[in-house]
Amino acid sequence: MTESTPETIRYTADVVFVRGAEVLLIERGWPPHQGQPALPGGHVDEGEWSRDAAARELLEETGVEVEPEDLVLVGVYDAPGRDPRGRYISVAYAATVPDHTIARAGDDATAVSWVPLNDPGDDLAFDHGLILEDAGQQLGDRDRVLEQLLAEVRGLRPKPWPENVFTRYTTLAGAHVDLFRTERGRPQWRCAACSGTSVGAYTGPFNDPFGDTEIHRQAQDHAAQCRALPKP
Repeated sequence: MTESTPETIRYTADVVFVRGAEVLLIERGWPPHQGQPALPGGHVDEGEWSRDAAARELLEETGVEVEPEDLVLVGVYDAPGRDPRGRYISVAYAATVPDHTIARAGDDATAVSWVPLNDPGDDLAFDHGLILEDAGQQLGDRDRVLEQLLAEVRGLRPKPWPENVFTRYTTLAGAHVDLFRTERGRPQWRCAACSGTSVGAYTGPFNDPFGDTEIHRQAQDHAAQCRALPKP
C-alpha cells in the first residue's frame, strides 16, 4: 500500500459587505490575482474563530468595523483548485450596513470600490463570484421574508395610539413597538416587551409614519424579529 503525503490545508474567511444594492470589493495588492477585484478577507490566525477573522480582515483591508456577531454565515467553500496556491478552505460571511458607510483601502488592498451586487463583474478573484451569487440569493430570501412579516405586522397595528406615538408596530407575539419623538425632537422607538430601544438623529418634521428613515427601519426590523412576550 502506497502512503500519500498529507495535504496541507489553509483556513481563510471572506466577507460579503452589502450597502443598499452595492457590495464592497477590494483590489488585491499581491499575487495571486494581483490587481483583480475580490471580497475582503484573509487567513484565520491560530486560535481564532473564522467569524472573528472575517471582522478583523474587513477592518484591516477596508477600515470598516463590524461586530463579529453581526456577520451572517453564507457558506463554506472548499472546492479543490479554488486557489492556485494550494488547498484553501474559506468560510464566507455577509453583513449589511447603512447607506452612508465609507470604506478606505488598507493592508493587502490597494483600492476599494462599491459595485452593484447583482452585477459585480466577471473578473473576480478565486471563486468570489460564486460566493456573491450565494450571498445575493440568501439576502434576497431574507428580505422577502422580512417584507412578508412587516406586512403582517402593519396589518396588526392597533388604534388608537397614544397621543405622542407617530407609528406603532406590533410584534408577532403581540407586543407594541412605538415610534415617537423625544423631548429634544429626536425620533426614538421602544419595545414594550423587551425594553429594546434606539434613538435616531434629528431629521426635521416627522409627518410620514412610513418615512424612509433609518429609525423606521430599525423599529420595523425589531418588530419582525422580537419574540418577547408582552408584559402584563
